[in-house]
Amino acid sequence: MPSPLRPGGVETRASCAFCCASSRARTALPLCASDAACAASTSAARFIVASLSAFATSDASSAAAAKLLELEDAKPVPTPAVKNAGKNVRDAGMGTALDRLEPQQAAIFCSCVGALIYYATDRYDLLFAVRTLTTQLKEPTNLSLLKLKRVVKYALGTLDYEWFFDYQSEPEELRVYGDSDWAACQVTRRSVSSVTAHYGHHQLECLVAGQQLVALSSGEAEFYAAGKAAAHAIFCVALLKEFQRERRGVVLSDSSAARGI
Repeated sequence: MPSPLRPGGVETRASCAFCCASSRARTALPLCASDAACAASTSAARFIVASLSAFATSDASSAAAAKLLELEDAKPVPTPAVKNAGKNVRDAGMGTALDRLEPQQAAIFCSCVGALIYYATDRYDLLFAVRTLTTQLKEPTNLSLLKLKRVVKYALGTLDYEWFFDYQSEPEELRVYGDSDWAACQVTRRSVSSVTAHYGHHQLECLVAGQQLVALSSGEAEFYAAGKAAAHAIFCVALLKEFQRERRGVVLSDSSAARGI
């Protein structure tokens, strides 16, 4: 199964929203678009990521951001996030990692996260990590800054990633996959849902969103994710209908508990 994100034209396996924070790797399917749209999307993506690396060589404000994020000689990292980040620091009693950033540092943090929010629209492998950063915009800490640095290092290390779009026959159904973690946030204990919609070999949509309720079990969290997937399946089926394509929507989940509910 080809991945839409490939470095240097070589096929690779790219992680999804949740797998970017674990050791497993999954592949997603390519989005349907023309060659011109593909080139435009790739150019826009390269421009946004290049703006992050420009912190190291731009004016004074950019130089301050480069010093804060330490991007001058940063080495690429294989994933945009790691599971249980900062757990060892917290267990060791090193409270400095949880101290709030200074106002100037907090402003730079918010600016960088804002740029990543825009960039992650076309980078599904960044969605989960960027979503985690957005939850810390109100009171960013030193640990938040460390997470931001990792995302930027990963982005700078994948500058050669580009979307790959292939041709396919007309699919007979629309498939929407729903998945969820369970109470991963140790502060709110809320879970995060991930949804991706595929029309044959073409990915139409991918999103990561926090759940509004606190799930009391992993099955309940997966059920909420399946519900969000069903809602987006209804939307995508209606959208295809506008293009004179009557297709059946199928919601898939890897949780037997969610399917049983």
